[in-house]
Amino acid sequence: MDLGSKLADYLRQGADTLTNLPTEAQRFLTNPQAFTQLVTGKNPLPKETGFVAGATGLPAKNPVQGGVLNPASAPYQEGYEQGEPVAIASMALPAYATALRAGAPKAYNALENYMTKTGGISNIVPPNVANSMGMVTTLPKDDIFTQAVANTPSARMSEEGLHLNVMRKQKPQQAMTESVRSGVFYLPEGSASMKHYGGSGGYGGTEKIAGETLYKNPLFVKGATGGKAPENAFIQLGSKEEFKQMQDDVFKAIGQGRTNVAEVQNFLDKYAPDLSDYASYIVDNSRQGNQLRYALQEAAAAQKVRDAGYDAVVGHSKGKQGPFISEVFDIRESHYPNQYGDFQLNPKFEEMYQNAPRRDLIQQQIDKIE
Repeated sequence: MDLGSKLADYLRQGADTLTNLPTEAQRFLTNPQAFTQLVTGKNPLPKETGFVAGATGLPAKNPVQGGVLNPASAPYQEGYEQGEPVAIASMALPAYATALRAGAPKAYNALENYMTKTGGISNIVPPNVANSMGMVTTLPKDDIFTQAVANTPSARMSEEGLHLNVMRKQKPQQAMTESVRSGVFYLPEGSASMKHYGGSGGYGGTEKIAGETLYKNPLFVKGATGGKAPENAFIQLGSKEEFKQMQDDVFKAIGQGRTNVAEVQNFLDKYAPDLSDYASYIVDNSRQGNQLRYALQEAAAAQKVRDAGYDAVVGHSKGKQGPFISEVFDIRESHYPNQYGDFQLNPKFEEMYQNAPRRDLIQQQIDKIE
């Protein structure tokens, strides 16, 4: 992991120390020294005063005389040449995107454009975070998986795991709210199935989320979109008999008429304890069609997959060119993502992320450049 990524992880944990977020975030745009000193207590980047120009692509020569961003000043000019390779922008925005957008929209837009071009913004769990969880890479060894990856644009394998560009469409009001399934569904980027998720059928919405992620230990099962992959995942980790019993308990919980929240609570306690306190929330947010049935069924599948040590269910189907990746159920995420690169990990994965030995590694890198 490069220095920028290490510092991003470290600074992300210090977000709660800010008391005046919009004002401070703007100050960091012109004073990255304050940004690093906020967390480390010292300034390990003495020359990065040219952060704005170096990171956002502003011209090296300012045609307007005067002002704090005038590169005619020696400190600024020196910092400009240092600021671009360090690219503090790529670690600053994910933690402060919302505040920047509210408090400094012009600066936000410039920074967002830069980060999108350089890959600094990810609307899902980014590869550097996945690599920081301490999970061992364990990819399927069978030929079908190899063919499915080869037949899926943007999918590739490496020693780090399965790299995949994914996308989803959701309702704007879903952004950063708890998932009723304790996981988030995605399609591979460019999937023709996206046309079914515009929101008219109760699933999907008008807001498109896309980005690159990395899966270290996916559970690979047969199944197209529409919930078949989680079903097969549950069966693969249990049995057909166990799955049938779970489905019977789902129908018992949702009832034939008015749903009994207490029965939903009992179901969650048995099959999806990670969501045991969310019975009313799930019922309130699953009122269309068969949403509640699949919310409970897929919450149970997510729990079983997560408890077995996997980070996602990757479904595959067969097309004219052979097998391809059809759908991904990312069980690392507890909340739906938003358009500004924010995501939230399930407590199990957040604990793995926080306990990874990153702080010592980051401090070692800071020491090297002092």
